[in-house]
Order: sequence, then structure tokens, then C-alpha cells
Amino acid sequence: MSFFTDHATDDFLIKRTRLPLAGELVVEGSKNAALPLIVAASLMPNGGKLRNVPRIADVKVQIALLKRLGATAELKKGVLDIAFAEWGKTSELGTEALMSRGSVYVIAAAVLRGSRVVIPGIGGDRLQGRDLKRHFAVLRGFGLDVREQGTGLEIFGLPPRAGVVDVNDRPGGITPTALALLIAAFCDGVSDLLGISREPEVLELADYLRSAGIEIIDEGPNRLRVRGPAARSPDIWSVSVDRVAFGTYAAAAVATGGHVRLPRLARASWNNIISPFVEAGCSIKEGASHVEIKGPPRYAFSVMTGPFPMFPSDLGPPLISMMAVAPGLCRLSETIYPDRFDHVRELIRTGLDAAIDGATLHVRGGGNLTGGYWRATGIRESAALVLSGLIHNRESRVFGASALRRGYEDLPAKLRDLGAQIFDIGESGADPLMIRPGRRSS
Repeated sequence: MSFFTDHATDDFLIKRTRLPLAGELVVEGSKNAALPLIVAASLMPNGGKLRNVPRIADVKVQIALLKRLGATAELKKGVLDIAFAEWGKTSELGTEALMSRGSVYVIAAAVLRGSRVVIPGIGGDRLQGRDLKRHFAVLRGFGLDVREQGTGLEIFGLPPRAGVVDVNDRPGGITPTALALLIAAFCDGVSDLLGISREPEVLELADYLRSAGIEIIDEGPNRLRVRGPAARSPDIWSVSVDRVAFGTYAAAAVATGGHVRLPRLARASWNNIISPFVEAGCSIKEGASHVEIKGPPRYAFSVMTGPFPMFPSDLGPPLISMMAVAPGLCRLSETIYPDRFDHVRELIRTGLDAAIDGATLHVRGGGNLTGGYWRATGIRESAALVLSGLIHNRESRVFGASALRRGYEDLPAKLRDLGAQIFDIGESGADPLMIRPGRRSS
């Protein structure tokens, strides 16, 4: 089995008429938790082992970059064994870093292993307010010299030194706090991290580091005291279920009037992820290890994104398909990335009854959705367009959806497993990414 599924053009055709999606899916491990955990595992005294690692492009990039620095890694059936076998082979991290924002964590491995770092730039979705200024401040807080070179950077002044570091993470942020936590955990001494984020993925990284004997003490709501380095390699660690992927699969089934059986989320993430499904009147049956969610949405609902424990910004776009079929006026208020509605204009053009008012989206369900040709952008926006194609009355095409591979373990294939008619648009005789649902149940 390949690491992840490659699409010839990353364009999709979604066939017409509504089909209730139904079935059971395995939800991959969390992308945002796995990326810093991989770096942490590589730095353990005898390496580390992780299970439930998602087979996505960003993970492939992360492993490739660590191998450049001298790590050995093997990923089989979601289980990753990784360790550093030698000192850095190179300080040039390469163009792979331009694909993934999570590549910033590899900088921690490089500087802790004594490599002077030259990197062409850090990739990821381009969203307003998302930059690397906080990350640079974190690196400087550990005594490193960071010099920007066009879109890239050079880091030297090694090794990093424990101390007081003002992370000043943004609401809902993850990467600056996780970067600071990684460096502090493997420095010799005590570091005080100020202005940290407490997103679930950050807390999972902290728990993993504690399992290696690293002392991490809460010193207040936004402050951690960290004493490193690691005393031992932890036992195998299972990456938590991806809460955004969970919500995406649930939204796809509910929007088509179907049902899906999914593994349970961690209790800490459960209430905020499930809240819009409850408000929409969906049927939710909880079991010991699984949950079944059934549509269609019976009521209009409203969502406001925000830092944990509020609703995650990344799951806002996929919910638009539910809003499009819910009876009444729904509202999605985005407090993290106010420009997250660019893809909605594509949907409005093809029949979505919606209006964008600053950072709030108003959607009136039940409109005549005609389908169309849409251009994808980021990970979650691409997923939103694919899900919207499932509920349109004619076939739809989504172009340039390569970002899906960075955040989901083949979302089109999983939707096909539930009954969706989605096809890759190939250039050599293959079909496009075409979305063709069937009749939606009442």
C-alpha cells in the first residue's frame, strides 16, 4: 500500500442527485497532534514509536525532512518507528518544507541536534493573520539567531538555551506553543513558557513528553514550566483521533440524510465537536467505543469558532454542506481566520443562498443547488467544496484539491466507501474528481 493516494491531477468530479451516505469509517490519527509528536519521538534517547499515525502528505514531508537530518524512520500500517542514528547529514532542509506548516517543528530537531539550519520557507495554507513571527520570537527566546532571507530563513547560534520564552500564541494557535515545548523539553535546564495555547494537540504533546520523564508543570492558565531533557524513551504512544476529520465525515453523512458510525473522540474534544449536530437535531447514539450520527439536520443551527474549548476553526468550512440543507437560517461566525469564506463565493455562484457579513456567514438552507466548477484552496476549504458537491442537483467538479492529501487519508475514497460517486479527473483517460450523490432520504 502506498504512503498516501496520489491523484493524477487532484481534480474531482462529483455526480448529480442526492444519495444518503451510510456506513462505518475508521478515522485517522490527528494531523495536528502527529506532526509535533513525530519530532518529539525522534529526539527520545532511544527513539520513539507512535501508532495511529495518519498516512497523509504532511506526515510524509515531516519524515523526509527528519531523514535529511540523520533520522531513520519506518512507517507501516500506521505505526512509526523513528530515531536519530547519526548527527545531521545536512542543514539544508530542502523544498519539502514549503509544503507543510508543520515543517516548523523540524527546526527544533535540527537545532537540538547541533545543525545550523537553512530553510527555503515554511508552507501550509495561506490564511490572513497566519505568519511565522511568533515562531521566530520563540527561537530567539531560546538564544538562537534567526535571519530571514526572502521567503526563507537561516538559524544559528547553537545550542538553544533554557530560559524564559514569551510564546504569545494567537487564540486557537498550536505551532508556536508546540515548537517552544519541543525545544524546552530537550534543553538541559528549566524553561518558563509564557502566553501558551491550550489546544488539545498541545496538551497531547505535553502528556507524551511527561511520559518520557520530562517535568512539565502548569504555572497558570497560559504558562508552563518545563525541565528537560528526557530521561527515557516512552512506551508506544497512540495518536488521538483527528477531531476535524471526525467532524468532516459526520457532516458528509448528515448533509445527505444518511448515517455514519465513527470511533469515539477523546472526551475532552467531544462536547465542542458534537454541539452543532445536537443543535441541528441529528440522531446521536453513543456506544462504548463508537458513535453513530444520523441526519438530515432538522433545525437551523449556529456555530462560533474559537480557541478550545470553543468550536475549531478548521471544521467550520465542512459544516457549510449541513447548513445548505438545514431548514431555516444558519450562521457561522469565524473568530480565528476572518478570511476563511473565499470558497463560499464559488458556492453562492452555483445556488447557495448565503451572504458573507465580515467574519460571519449566513446560510439559508433548502435552496436550488445547481452544481458547478469550483477551484479549491486550502485543506478544509477543499473538503467543504467536495462535501457541497454531494448535495447539489447536478454534477460538480472541484479543481486543484491537492491540499486534501495534506489533511485527510484520502477523503474521496472514504466518501466512496459510504456510497458517494466521486471520481478523479485524470489526464490520461481517467475520470475527473466528479461528485455524483443519489437521492437524499427525507
